Parts: sequence; structure tokens; C-alpha cells
Amino acid sequence: MKQSTGVVITYRALALLLCVLLSPLPQFAQTANRAGSISALRPSAMRNTTLLKAKDQVNWNDTLKTDTGGRMRIGLDDGSILSVGTNSQLRIVRHDARAQQTQLELAYGRMRSQVVKLTNPGSQFEVRTPTAVAGVIGTDFFLEATPTGTRLIVYEGVVTLTPIIAGALATSQAITVKSGYSAEVNENGVSGPNQTPSGAEEQTISQTSIEDVASKAAVATTGGHLLRNSLIFLGVAGAVTGGIIAAKNSGGGTTNQQIPPR
Repeated sequence: MKQSTGVVITYRALALLLCVLLSPLPQFAQTANRAGSISALRPSAMRNTTLLKAKDQVNWNDTLKTDTGGRMRIGLDDGSILSVGTNSQLRIVRHDARAQQTQLELAYGRMRSQVVKLTNPGSQFEVRTPTAVAGVIGTDFFLEATPTGTRLIVYEGVVTLTPIIAGALATSQAITVKSGYSAEVNENGVSGPNQTPSGAEEQTISQTSIEDVASKAAVATTGGHLLRNSLIFLGVAGAVTGGIIAAKNSGGGTTNQQIPPR
């Protein structure tokens, strides 16, 4: 019996040791696949099948979606910023901040990419849409994707736009688009680069920006707090005033009472 008990204790000790050794592995895997985090959010937006919250971590192969009212800003670990507009779907295929290797897929919708300068040999930052691939070195640009077309506006830097024809990159038709210029890819091929029309940059930036929305939300929240605090103050003041009046009336009644004759 003693020997059997010893064997049981040994098995339990081994099982406990394995649990301790294996428990950190999921955490390590999650850290290794990290791409960045949500730095700002306008509901509603989703990551895969769950609702997103501000400061949520974003990992490789995550699919991010916004609806008609949703927007999000993603801070990638290399310092790049992705601002996603409404009715958009983005997939973080890969983001290796150390090696400066980033691959994104914009299935549909609008996105502004503020990309840090790529300095490592062989570094790459690409955004693929259903009809084109945008490759950059370090720049600020806007992409709008639909199932049949891609629109590019370059705010700063240089972007190479390569159309996808029959599922393959048509490298012979690739064009280089500089700041202040735009281009499009559709069923007729590549159009541009052309000088960006006046006001187009401001309009497209506003379609992905969420700072104004956040400010409005903050103002609304502050206003709500002020109203609530004012109501609380008025309620307390009213209760105190009512108590003082009641106390005076009670005291005055006692003073005005007539003393019956002896």
C-alpha cells in the first residue's frame, strides 16, 4: 500500500509540474502574434466575432470590421497608424515590427495608413485589396476598396500601385504615385497618376478620422456629468432648505403657544 501511495503522489507531482511548465505557452503564443492595439474606437466595431473595445490587442490574422457608424484607429507595434472608416473590413495578415514586415488586406471600405519609414533591408509594408496591391516605403496615404475597384490618394511619400488581374499581380502595369497625386484601378485597368482634386485630401481624411467623434463624445459625457451633478446639488440644497424651514416652524410654534392660566 505504501508503494502504491508513493506512485500516486509521484504521478500527481508530475502532472502538477507539467501544468506549471505548459501554462505560460498560450501567453507566449499570443505575444508572438501581437500586431498592435486599438488606440481609439467609435462603436460598433468587431474583431473576428467579438465586439472591440478601446485598448484591445490586435493579433496576426485578426479580421476587423466596422458598421455604418463604426470607426477605429489601430496603433501598430512599429509606430504606424491605421485609421479605418465606416463599413470597412481589414485583415491583419502579418505585422513583424522588428523585421518591418507588414501585410494587410482591405476587403472593402476606407483606410488611412500613416506608415513609419522602413529602414531594414528587405522591409515591406503592403496593403492588398481585391483589385490591387499598394506597397510603400514610408508614407501617408488613403485607400478605398470595393470588389471591383481601388482608389489611392497619397498625402505624403511614394506608393507603388500594382493591379491584380485574374488573381495575379500585373507588375508590368504597376505605377508610382507621389504625394499630391491619386490613381485608380478598375475593370479597365490603371488610371493615373493624376493630380488630386482640390478638397479631396481633406474629405478622405475626414472619412477615417475619429478625433472629432471622440471630442463630441467627451463633450456629451461632460455635459451629462454636469447635469447630473447640478441635479444632485439642487436636490441636496432643497432638502437642507426644507429642513431649516421645518425646524424654524417647529421652534416658532412652541414659542407662540399660549400658557394656560393657573
